Amino acid sequence: MPLPRLLAVVAAAALLRPARPKFIDRATPAENRITKSLSLAKDYALVFSDEFETDGRRFDGNSDLHWQALRKPDDAMGALHYYNDSTDEVTTLDGKLVLRANAKVAQWREWNKHRRKMEDFRRNYTTAMLTSWNRVCFTGGILELSAQLPGGAHDGGLWPAAWLLGNLARPTYPSTTEYVWPWSYDTCDAISEHEQLISACHDDPNSALRPQHALSPSLNPSTSPTKNRGDGLKRKTGRGAPEIDIFEALASWTPDSPPNMTATLTVAPGIAANRPHNGALPNATQDWYDGLEFGAGSELNKEWYGSRSGTARDKHKYWADSISGRHVLGDDEFNGQALFRVEWEPGAEGFVRWYLNSKLVFGVRADSLRNKTGALIPNEPMQIILNIAMNNFWAQPQPCDTATCGACFACLDCKNPDCQCALPPLLKNCAGLPAEMKIDFIRVFQDPGNDQHTLGCSPDYYPTEGYIAANKDLYRDWAPRRRPPLNVFFVVLYWCIFAVVCIFVCAVGGAYAFRSLCSDYDWVPGQQPKSPMRFSRQLSGRLDAFGWFQSSRDRHNSDGPYGALGRCLGFYRSESYTRYSYSHYGAVPEDDDDSPRMDSPGPHLSGTYQGARHSVADERDRYTSFADVMFRSDD
Repeated sequence: MPLPRLLAVVAAAALLRPARPKFIDRATPAENRITKSLSLAKDYALVFSDEFETDGRRFDGNSDLHWQALRKPDDAMGALHYYNDSTDEVTTLDGKLVLRANAKVAQWREWNKHRRKMEDFRRNYTTAMLTSWNRVCFTGGILELSAQLPGGAHDGGLWPAAWLLGNLARPTYPSTTEYVWPWSYDTCDAISEHEQLISACHDDPNSALRPQHALSPSLNPSTSPTKNRGDGLKRKTGRGAPEIDIFEALASWTPDSPPNMTATLTVAPGIAANRPHNGALPNATQDWYDGLEFGAGSELNKEWYGSRSGTARDKHKYWADSISGRHVLGDDEFNGQALFRVEWEPGAEGFVRWYLNSKLVFGVRADSLRNKTGALIPNEPMQIILNIAMNNFWAQPQPCDTATCGACFACLDCKNPDCQCALPPLLKNCAGLPAEMKIDFIRVFQDPGNDQHTLGCSPDYYPTEGYIAANKDLYRDWAPRRRPPLNVFFVVLYWCIFAVVCIFVCAVGGAYAFRSLCSDYDWVPGQQPKSPMRFSRQLSGRLDAFGWFQSSRDRHNSDGPYGALGRCLGFYRSESYTRYSYSHYGAVPEDDDDSPRMDSPGPHLSGTYQGARHSVADERDRYTSFADVMFRSDD
């Protein structure tokens, strides 16, 4: 290294606020610990680096100090993939970080809040998202990374990206992004008062927007998201989670679209009226940002100008503008390492500029935002995100001939023969999978003399730690939604109905059982029972074993403590009423031909008992029943 350059490095290191040693990888060469700004021609010193020299690193859970891989489905519209945190999707190999897209099925079961039932869900592809959320953040400076894009320049099907996002938002967690993404605004007005969650108009997060977080599909019903407290935030200071896309790359996916990358700043509030239409350049009557900078081979990205944000059920809607440049790529970025770089300067005179292999791609200045909407060049602490996405529209072949292919934009499973006509070359019969994005290194540099450059996720003026801790349910690791608990009223009502039904069933069942005991038993002494459980219910007078429906006269004449039950089972006999005395009813019933009863030879005289049994032999010739034999007494 030339002596002047070496002296500059030493001077920059002396001026730099000491960075925690854990943020700088020891494998970073000494000559790469300082870089010169391509925008300001100043030396910036290294504050964070990861060279990925150790093979086999894991990124699931808390396995890594700087990074965490997500394990959840991507909630973006049209997403085809499930982010997995296994080493099959993200690891280090041969001195590089490797993110893979695989043709693996991911399935899970969770509560569908729209259909109000548990359902099975499935994604046909697994990919990786690696994020430094709440671990490594920085405000202002230069980020440089070396990457090889996945797949081929003309294959399509994949959507790799490297980007920065404010630490108040956790990527793919809508409960943390609603009315927070991508706000970069610190003015109190009608827009921020009603549409920005953490605005300059309120001491705490806007209470009118809090309940909307309960609609988030990423929250379990058992959480309490509506508290959304503003602990740790500076009062009446507008906050948000703006986004800077270092690159989003697409292989050639239409006949007239070469492989390209987009470099994007996404902020809110956006332009509300006379916006250009996606797919066309702004015309003379439409309003867009002035003073944008474009490098050779770059142009305005006309495919996407932003979106109307806010929950679908809510009246509070706002525009999020994507101010984006599109740059043509070649085979080199897909076949080998390319150097991507973003230079970000917060403040009233700030800017964001993107470079590819040290050549300008695109730039946005603070005055371009200020003159249109008053939005700011981001001054939030930003996390670093790397991912491979797959979508049912972006990077898929267009136009798709719907006349000959019924699977267009609908069936994109590379293992399904019926989908092959709708797939790009990379995905046909899964031939191009697994596909890998390889990152050689990531380095962050800052100006040692700039107080607006900070390292950490919760700097003094833009803290995030207290807010995240106070609203930890919003940021909790994803888990499938459980069935929501029933309302207390319905729980009580359910158990009351259950108790009533149980009592009714027991009462009816008990009455039926005792009725059966009092029915005629089809058995004659000296013979085998035809069926020990066969009862012939011929005497209607025995339906009420307990005497529940007896008249007072019947109860008076029962002559025993067992009532009708005692009479039917023969527990109690008396002179005035026995099983063989029908005088109470005023007549002697006639026998049926098929009855097991036999008439008694003794006379039956009205009003008195005339024929009592005197021997067992006589009983065989007399009327006999199960109760008579079981409770027989020889007089």
